[in-house]
Amino acid sequence: LERIFPDTSQRLNSIDQNLLSNNSEDWKNAVASCRALLMDIADLLNPPKDAADKGKYINRLKDYVSPKISSTTKKKLTKTYFDEIKSRIEYTMDLTQSGSHQGRPLRDEAEDVVLHTYLVIAELMQIYAAEDKKERTGQLLKALEEQKEAKDQPKPTKPKDK
Repeated sequence: LERIFPDTSQRLNSIDQNLLSNNSEDWKNAVASCRALLMDIADLLNPPKDAADKGKYINRLKDYVSPKISSTTKKKLTKTYFDEIKSRIEYTMDLTQSGSHQGRPLRDEAEDVVLHTYLVIAELMQIYAAEDKKERTGQLLKALEEQKEAKDQPKPTKPKDK
């Protein structure tokens, strides 16, 4: 993921720093940062087809992973991760958009969102790495086949001067 999304480590570090704070505004920022990170990852792995699709980042992530997982059990678990993170983010974002001072997530709630975000990212990295490995293997096999074909073709001969 770091290769295709270079600032992931920096963003995760910022999320961690927000959680370590004693300020509830920072905890809210940690949740908002998780949401933004997942949105950006979704844009990268499965870009929105139109403006209405932009906010459906969890669905786009599910659509990205679903065909790549062959195990029914693994597919169900992964769907559960996505549904859980979606619920937690929506709950926390709704809470914080109320405008009142009480509308701040508790540290535990923010930590739950961050933990589930990490689980989702780990799942995405695992799937992407497997897909990337297949793609690289395919490219290598194609290159080897092209080399073999080039080797097997007769070399053109130069006409002899008379």
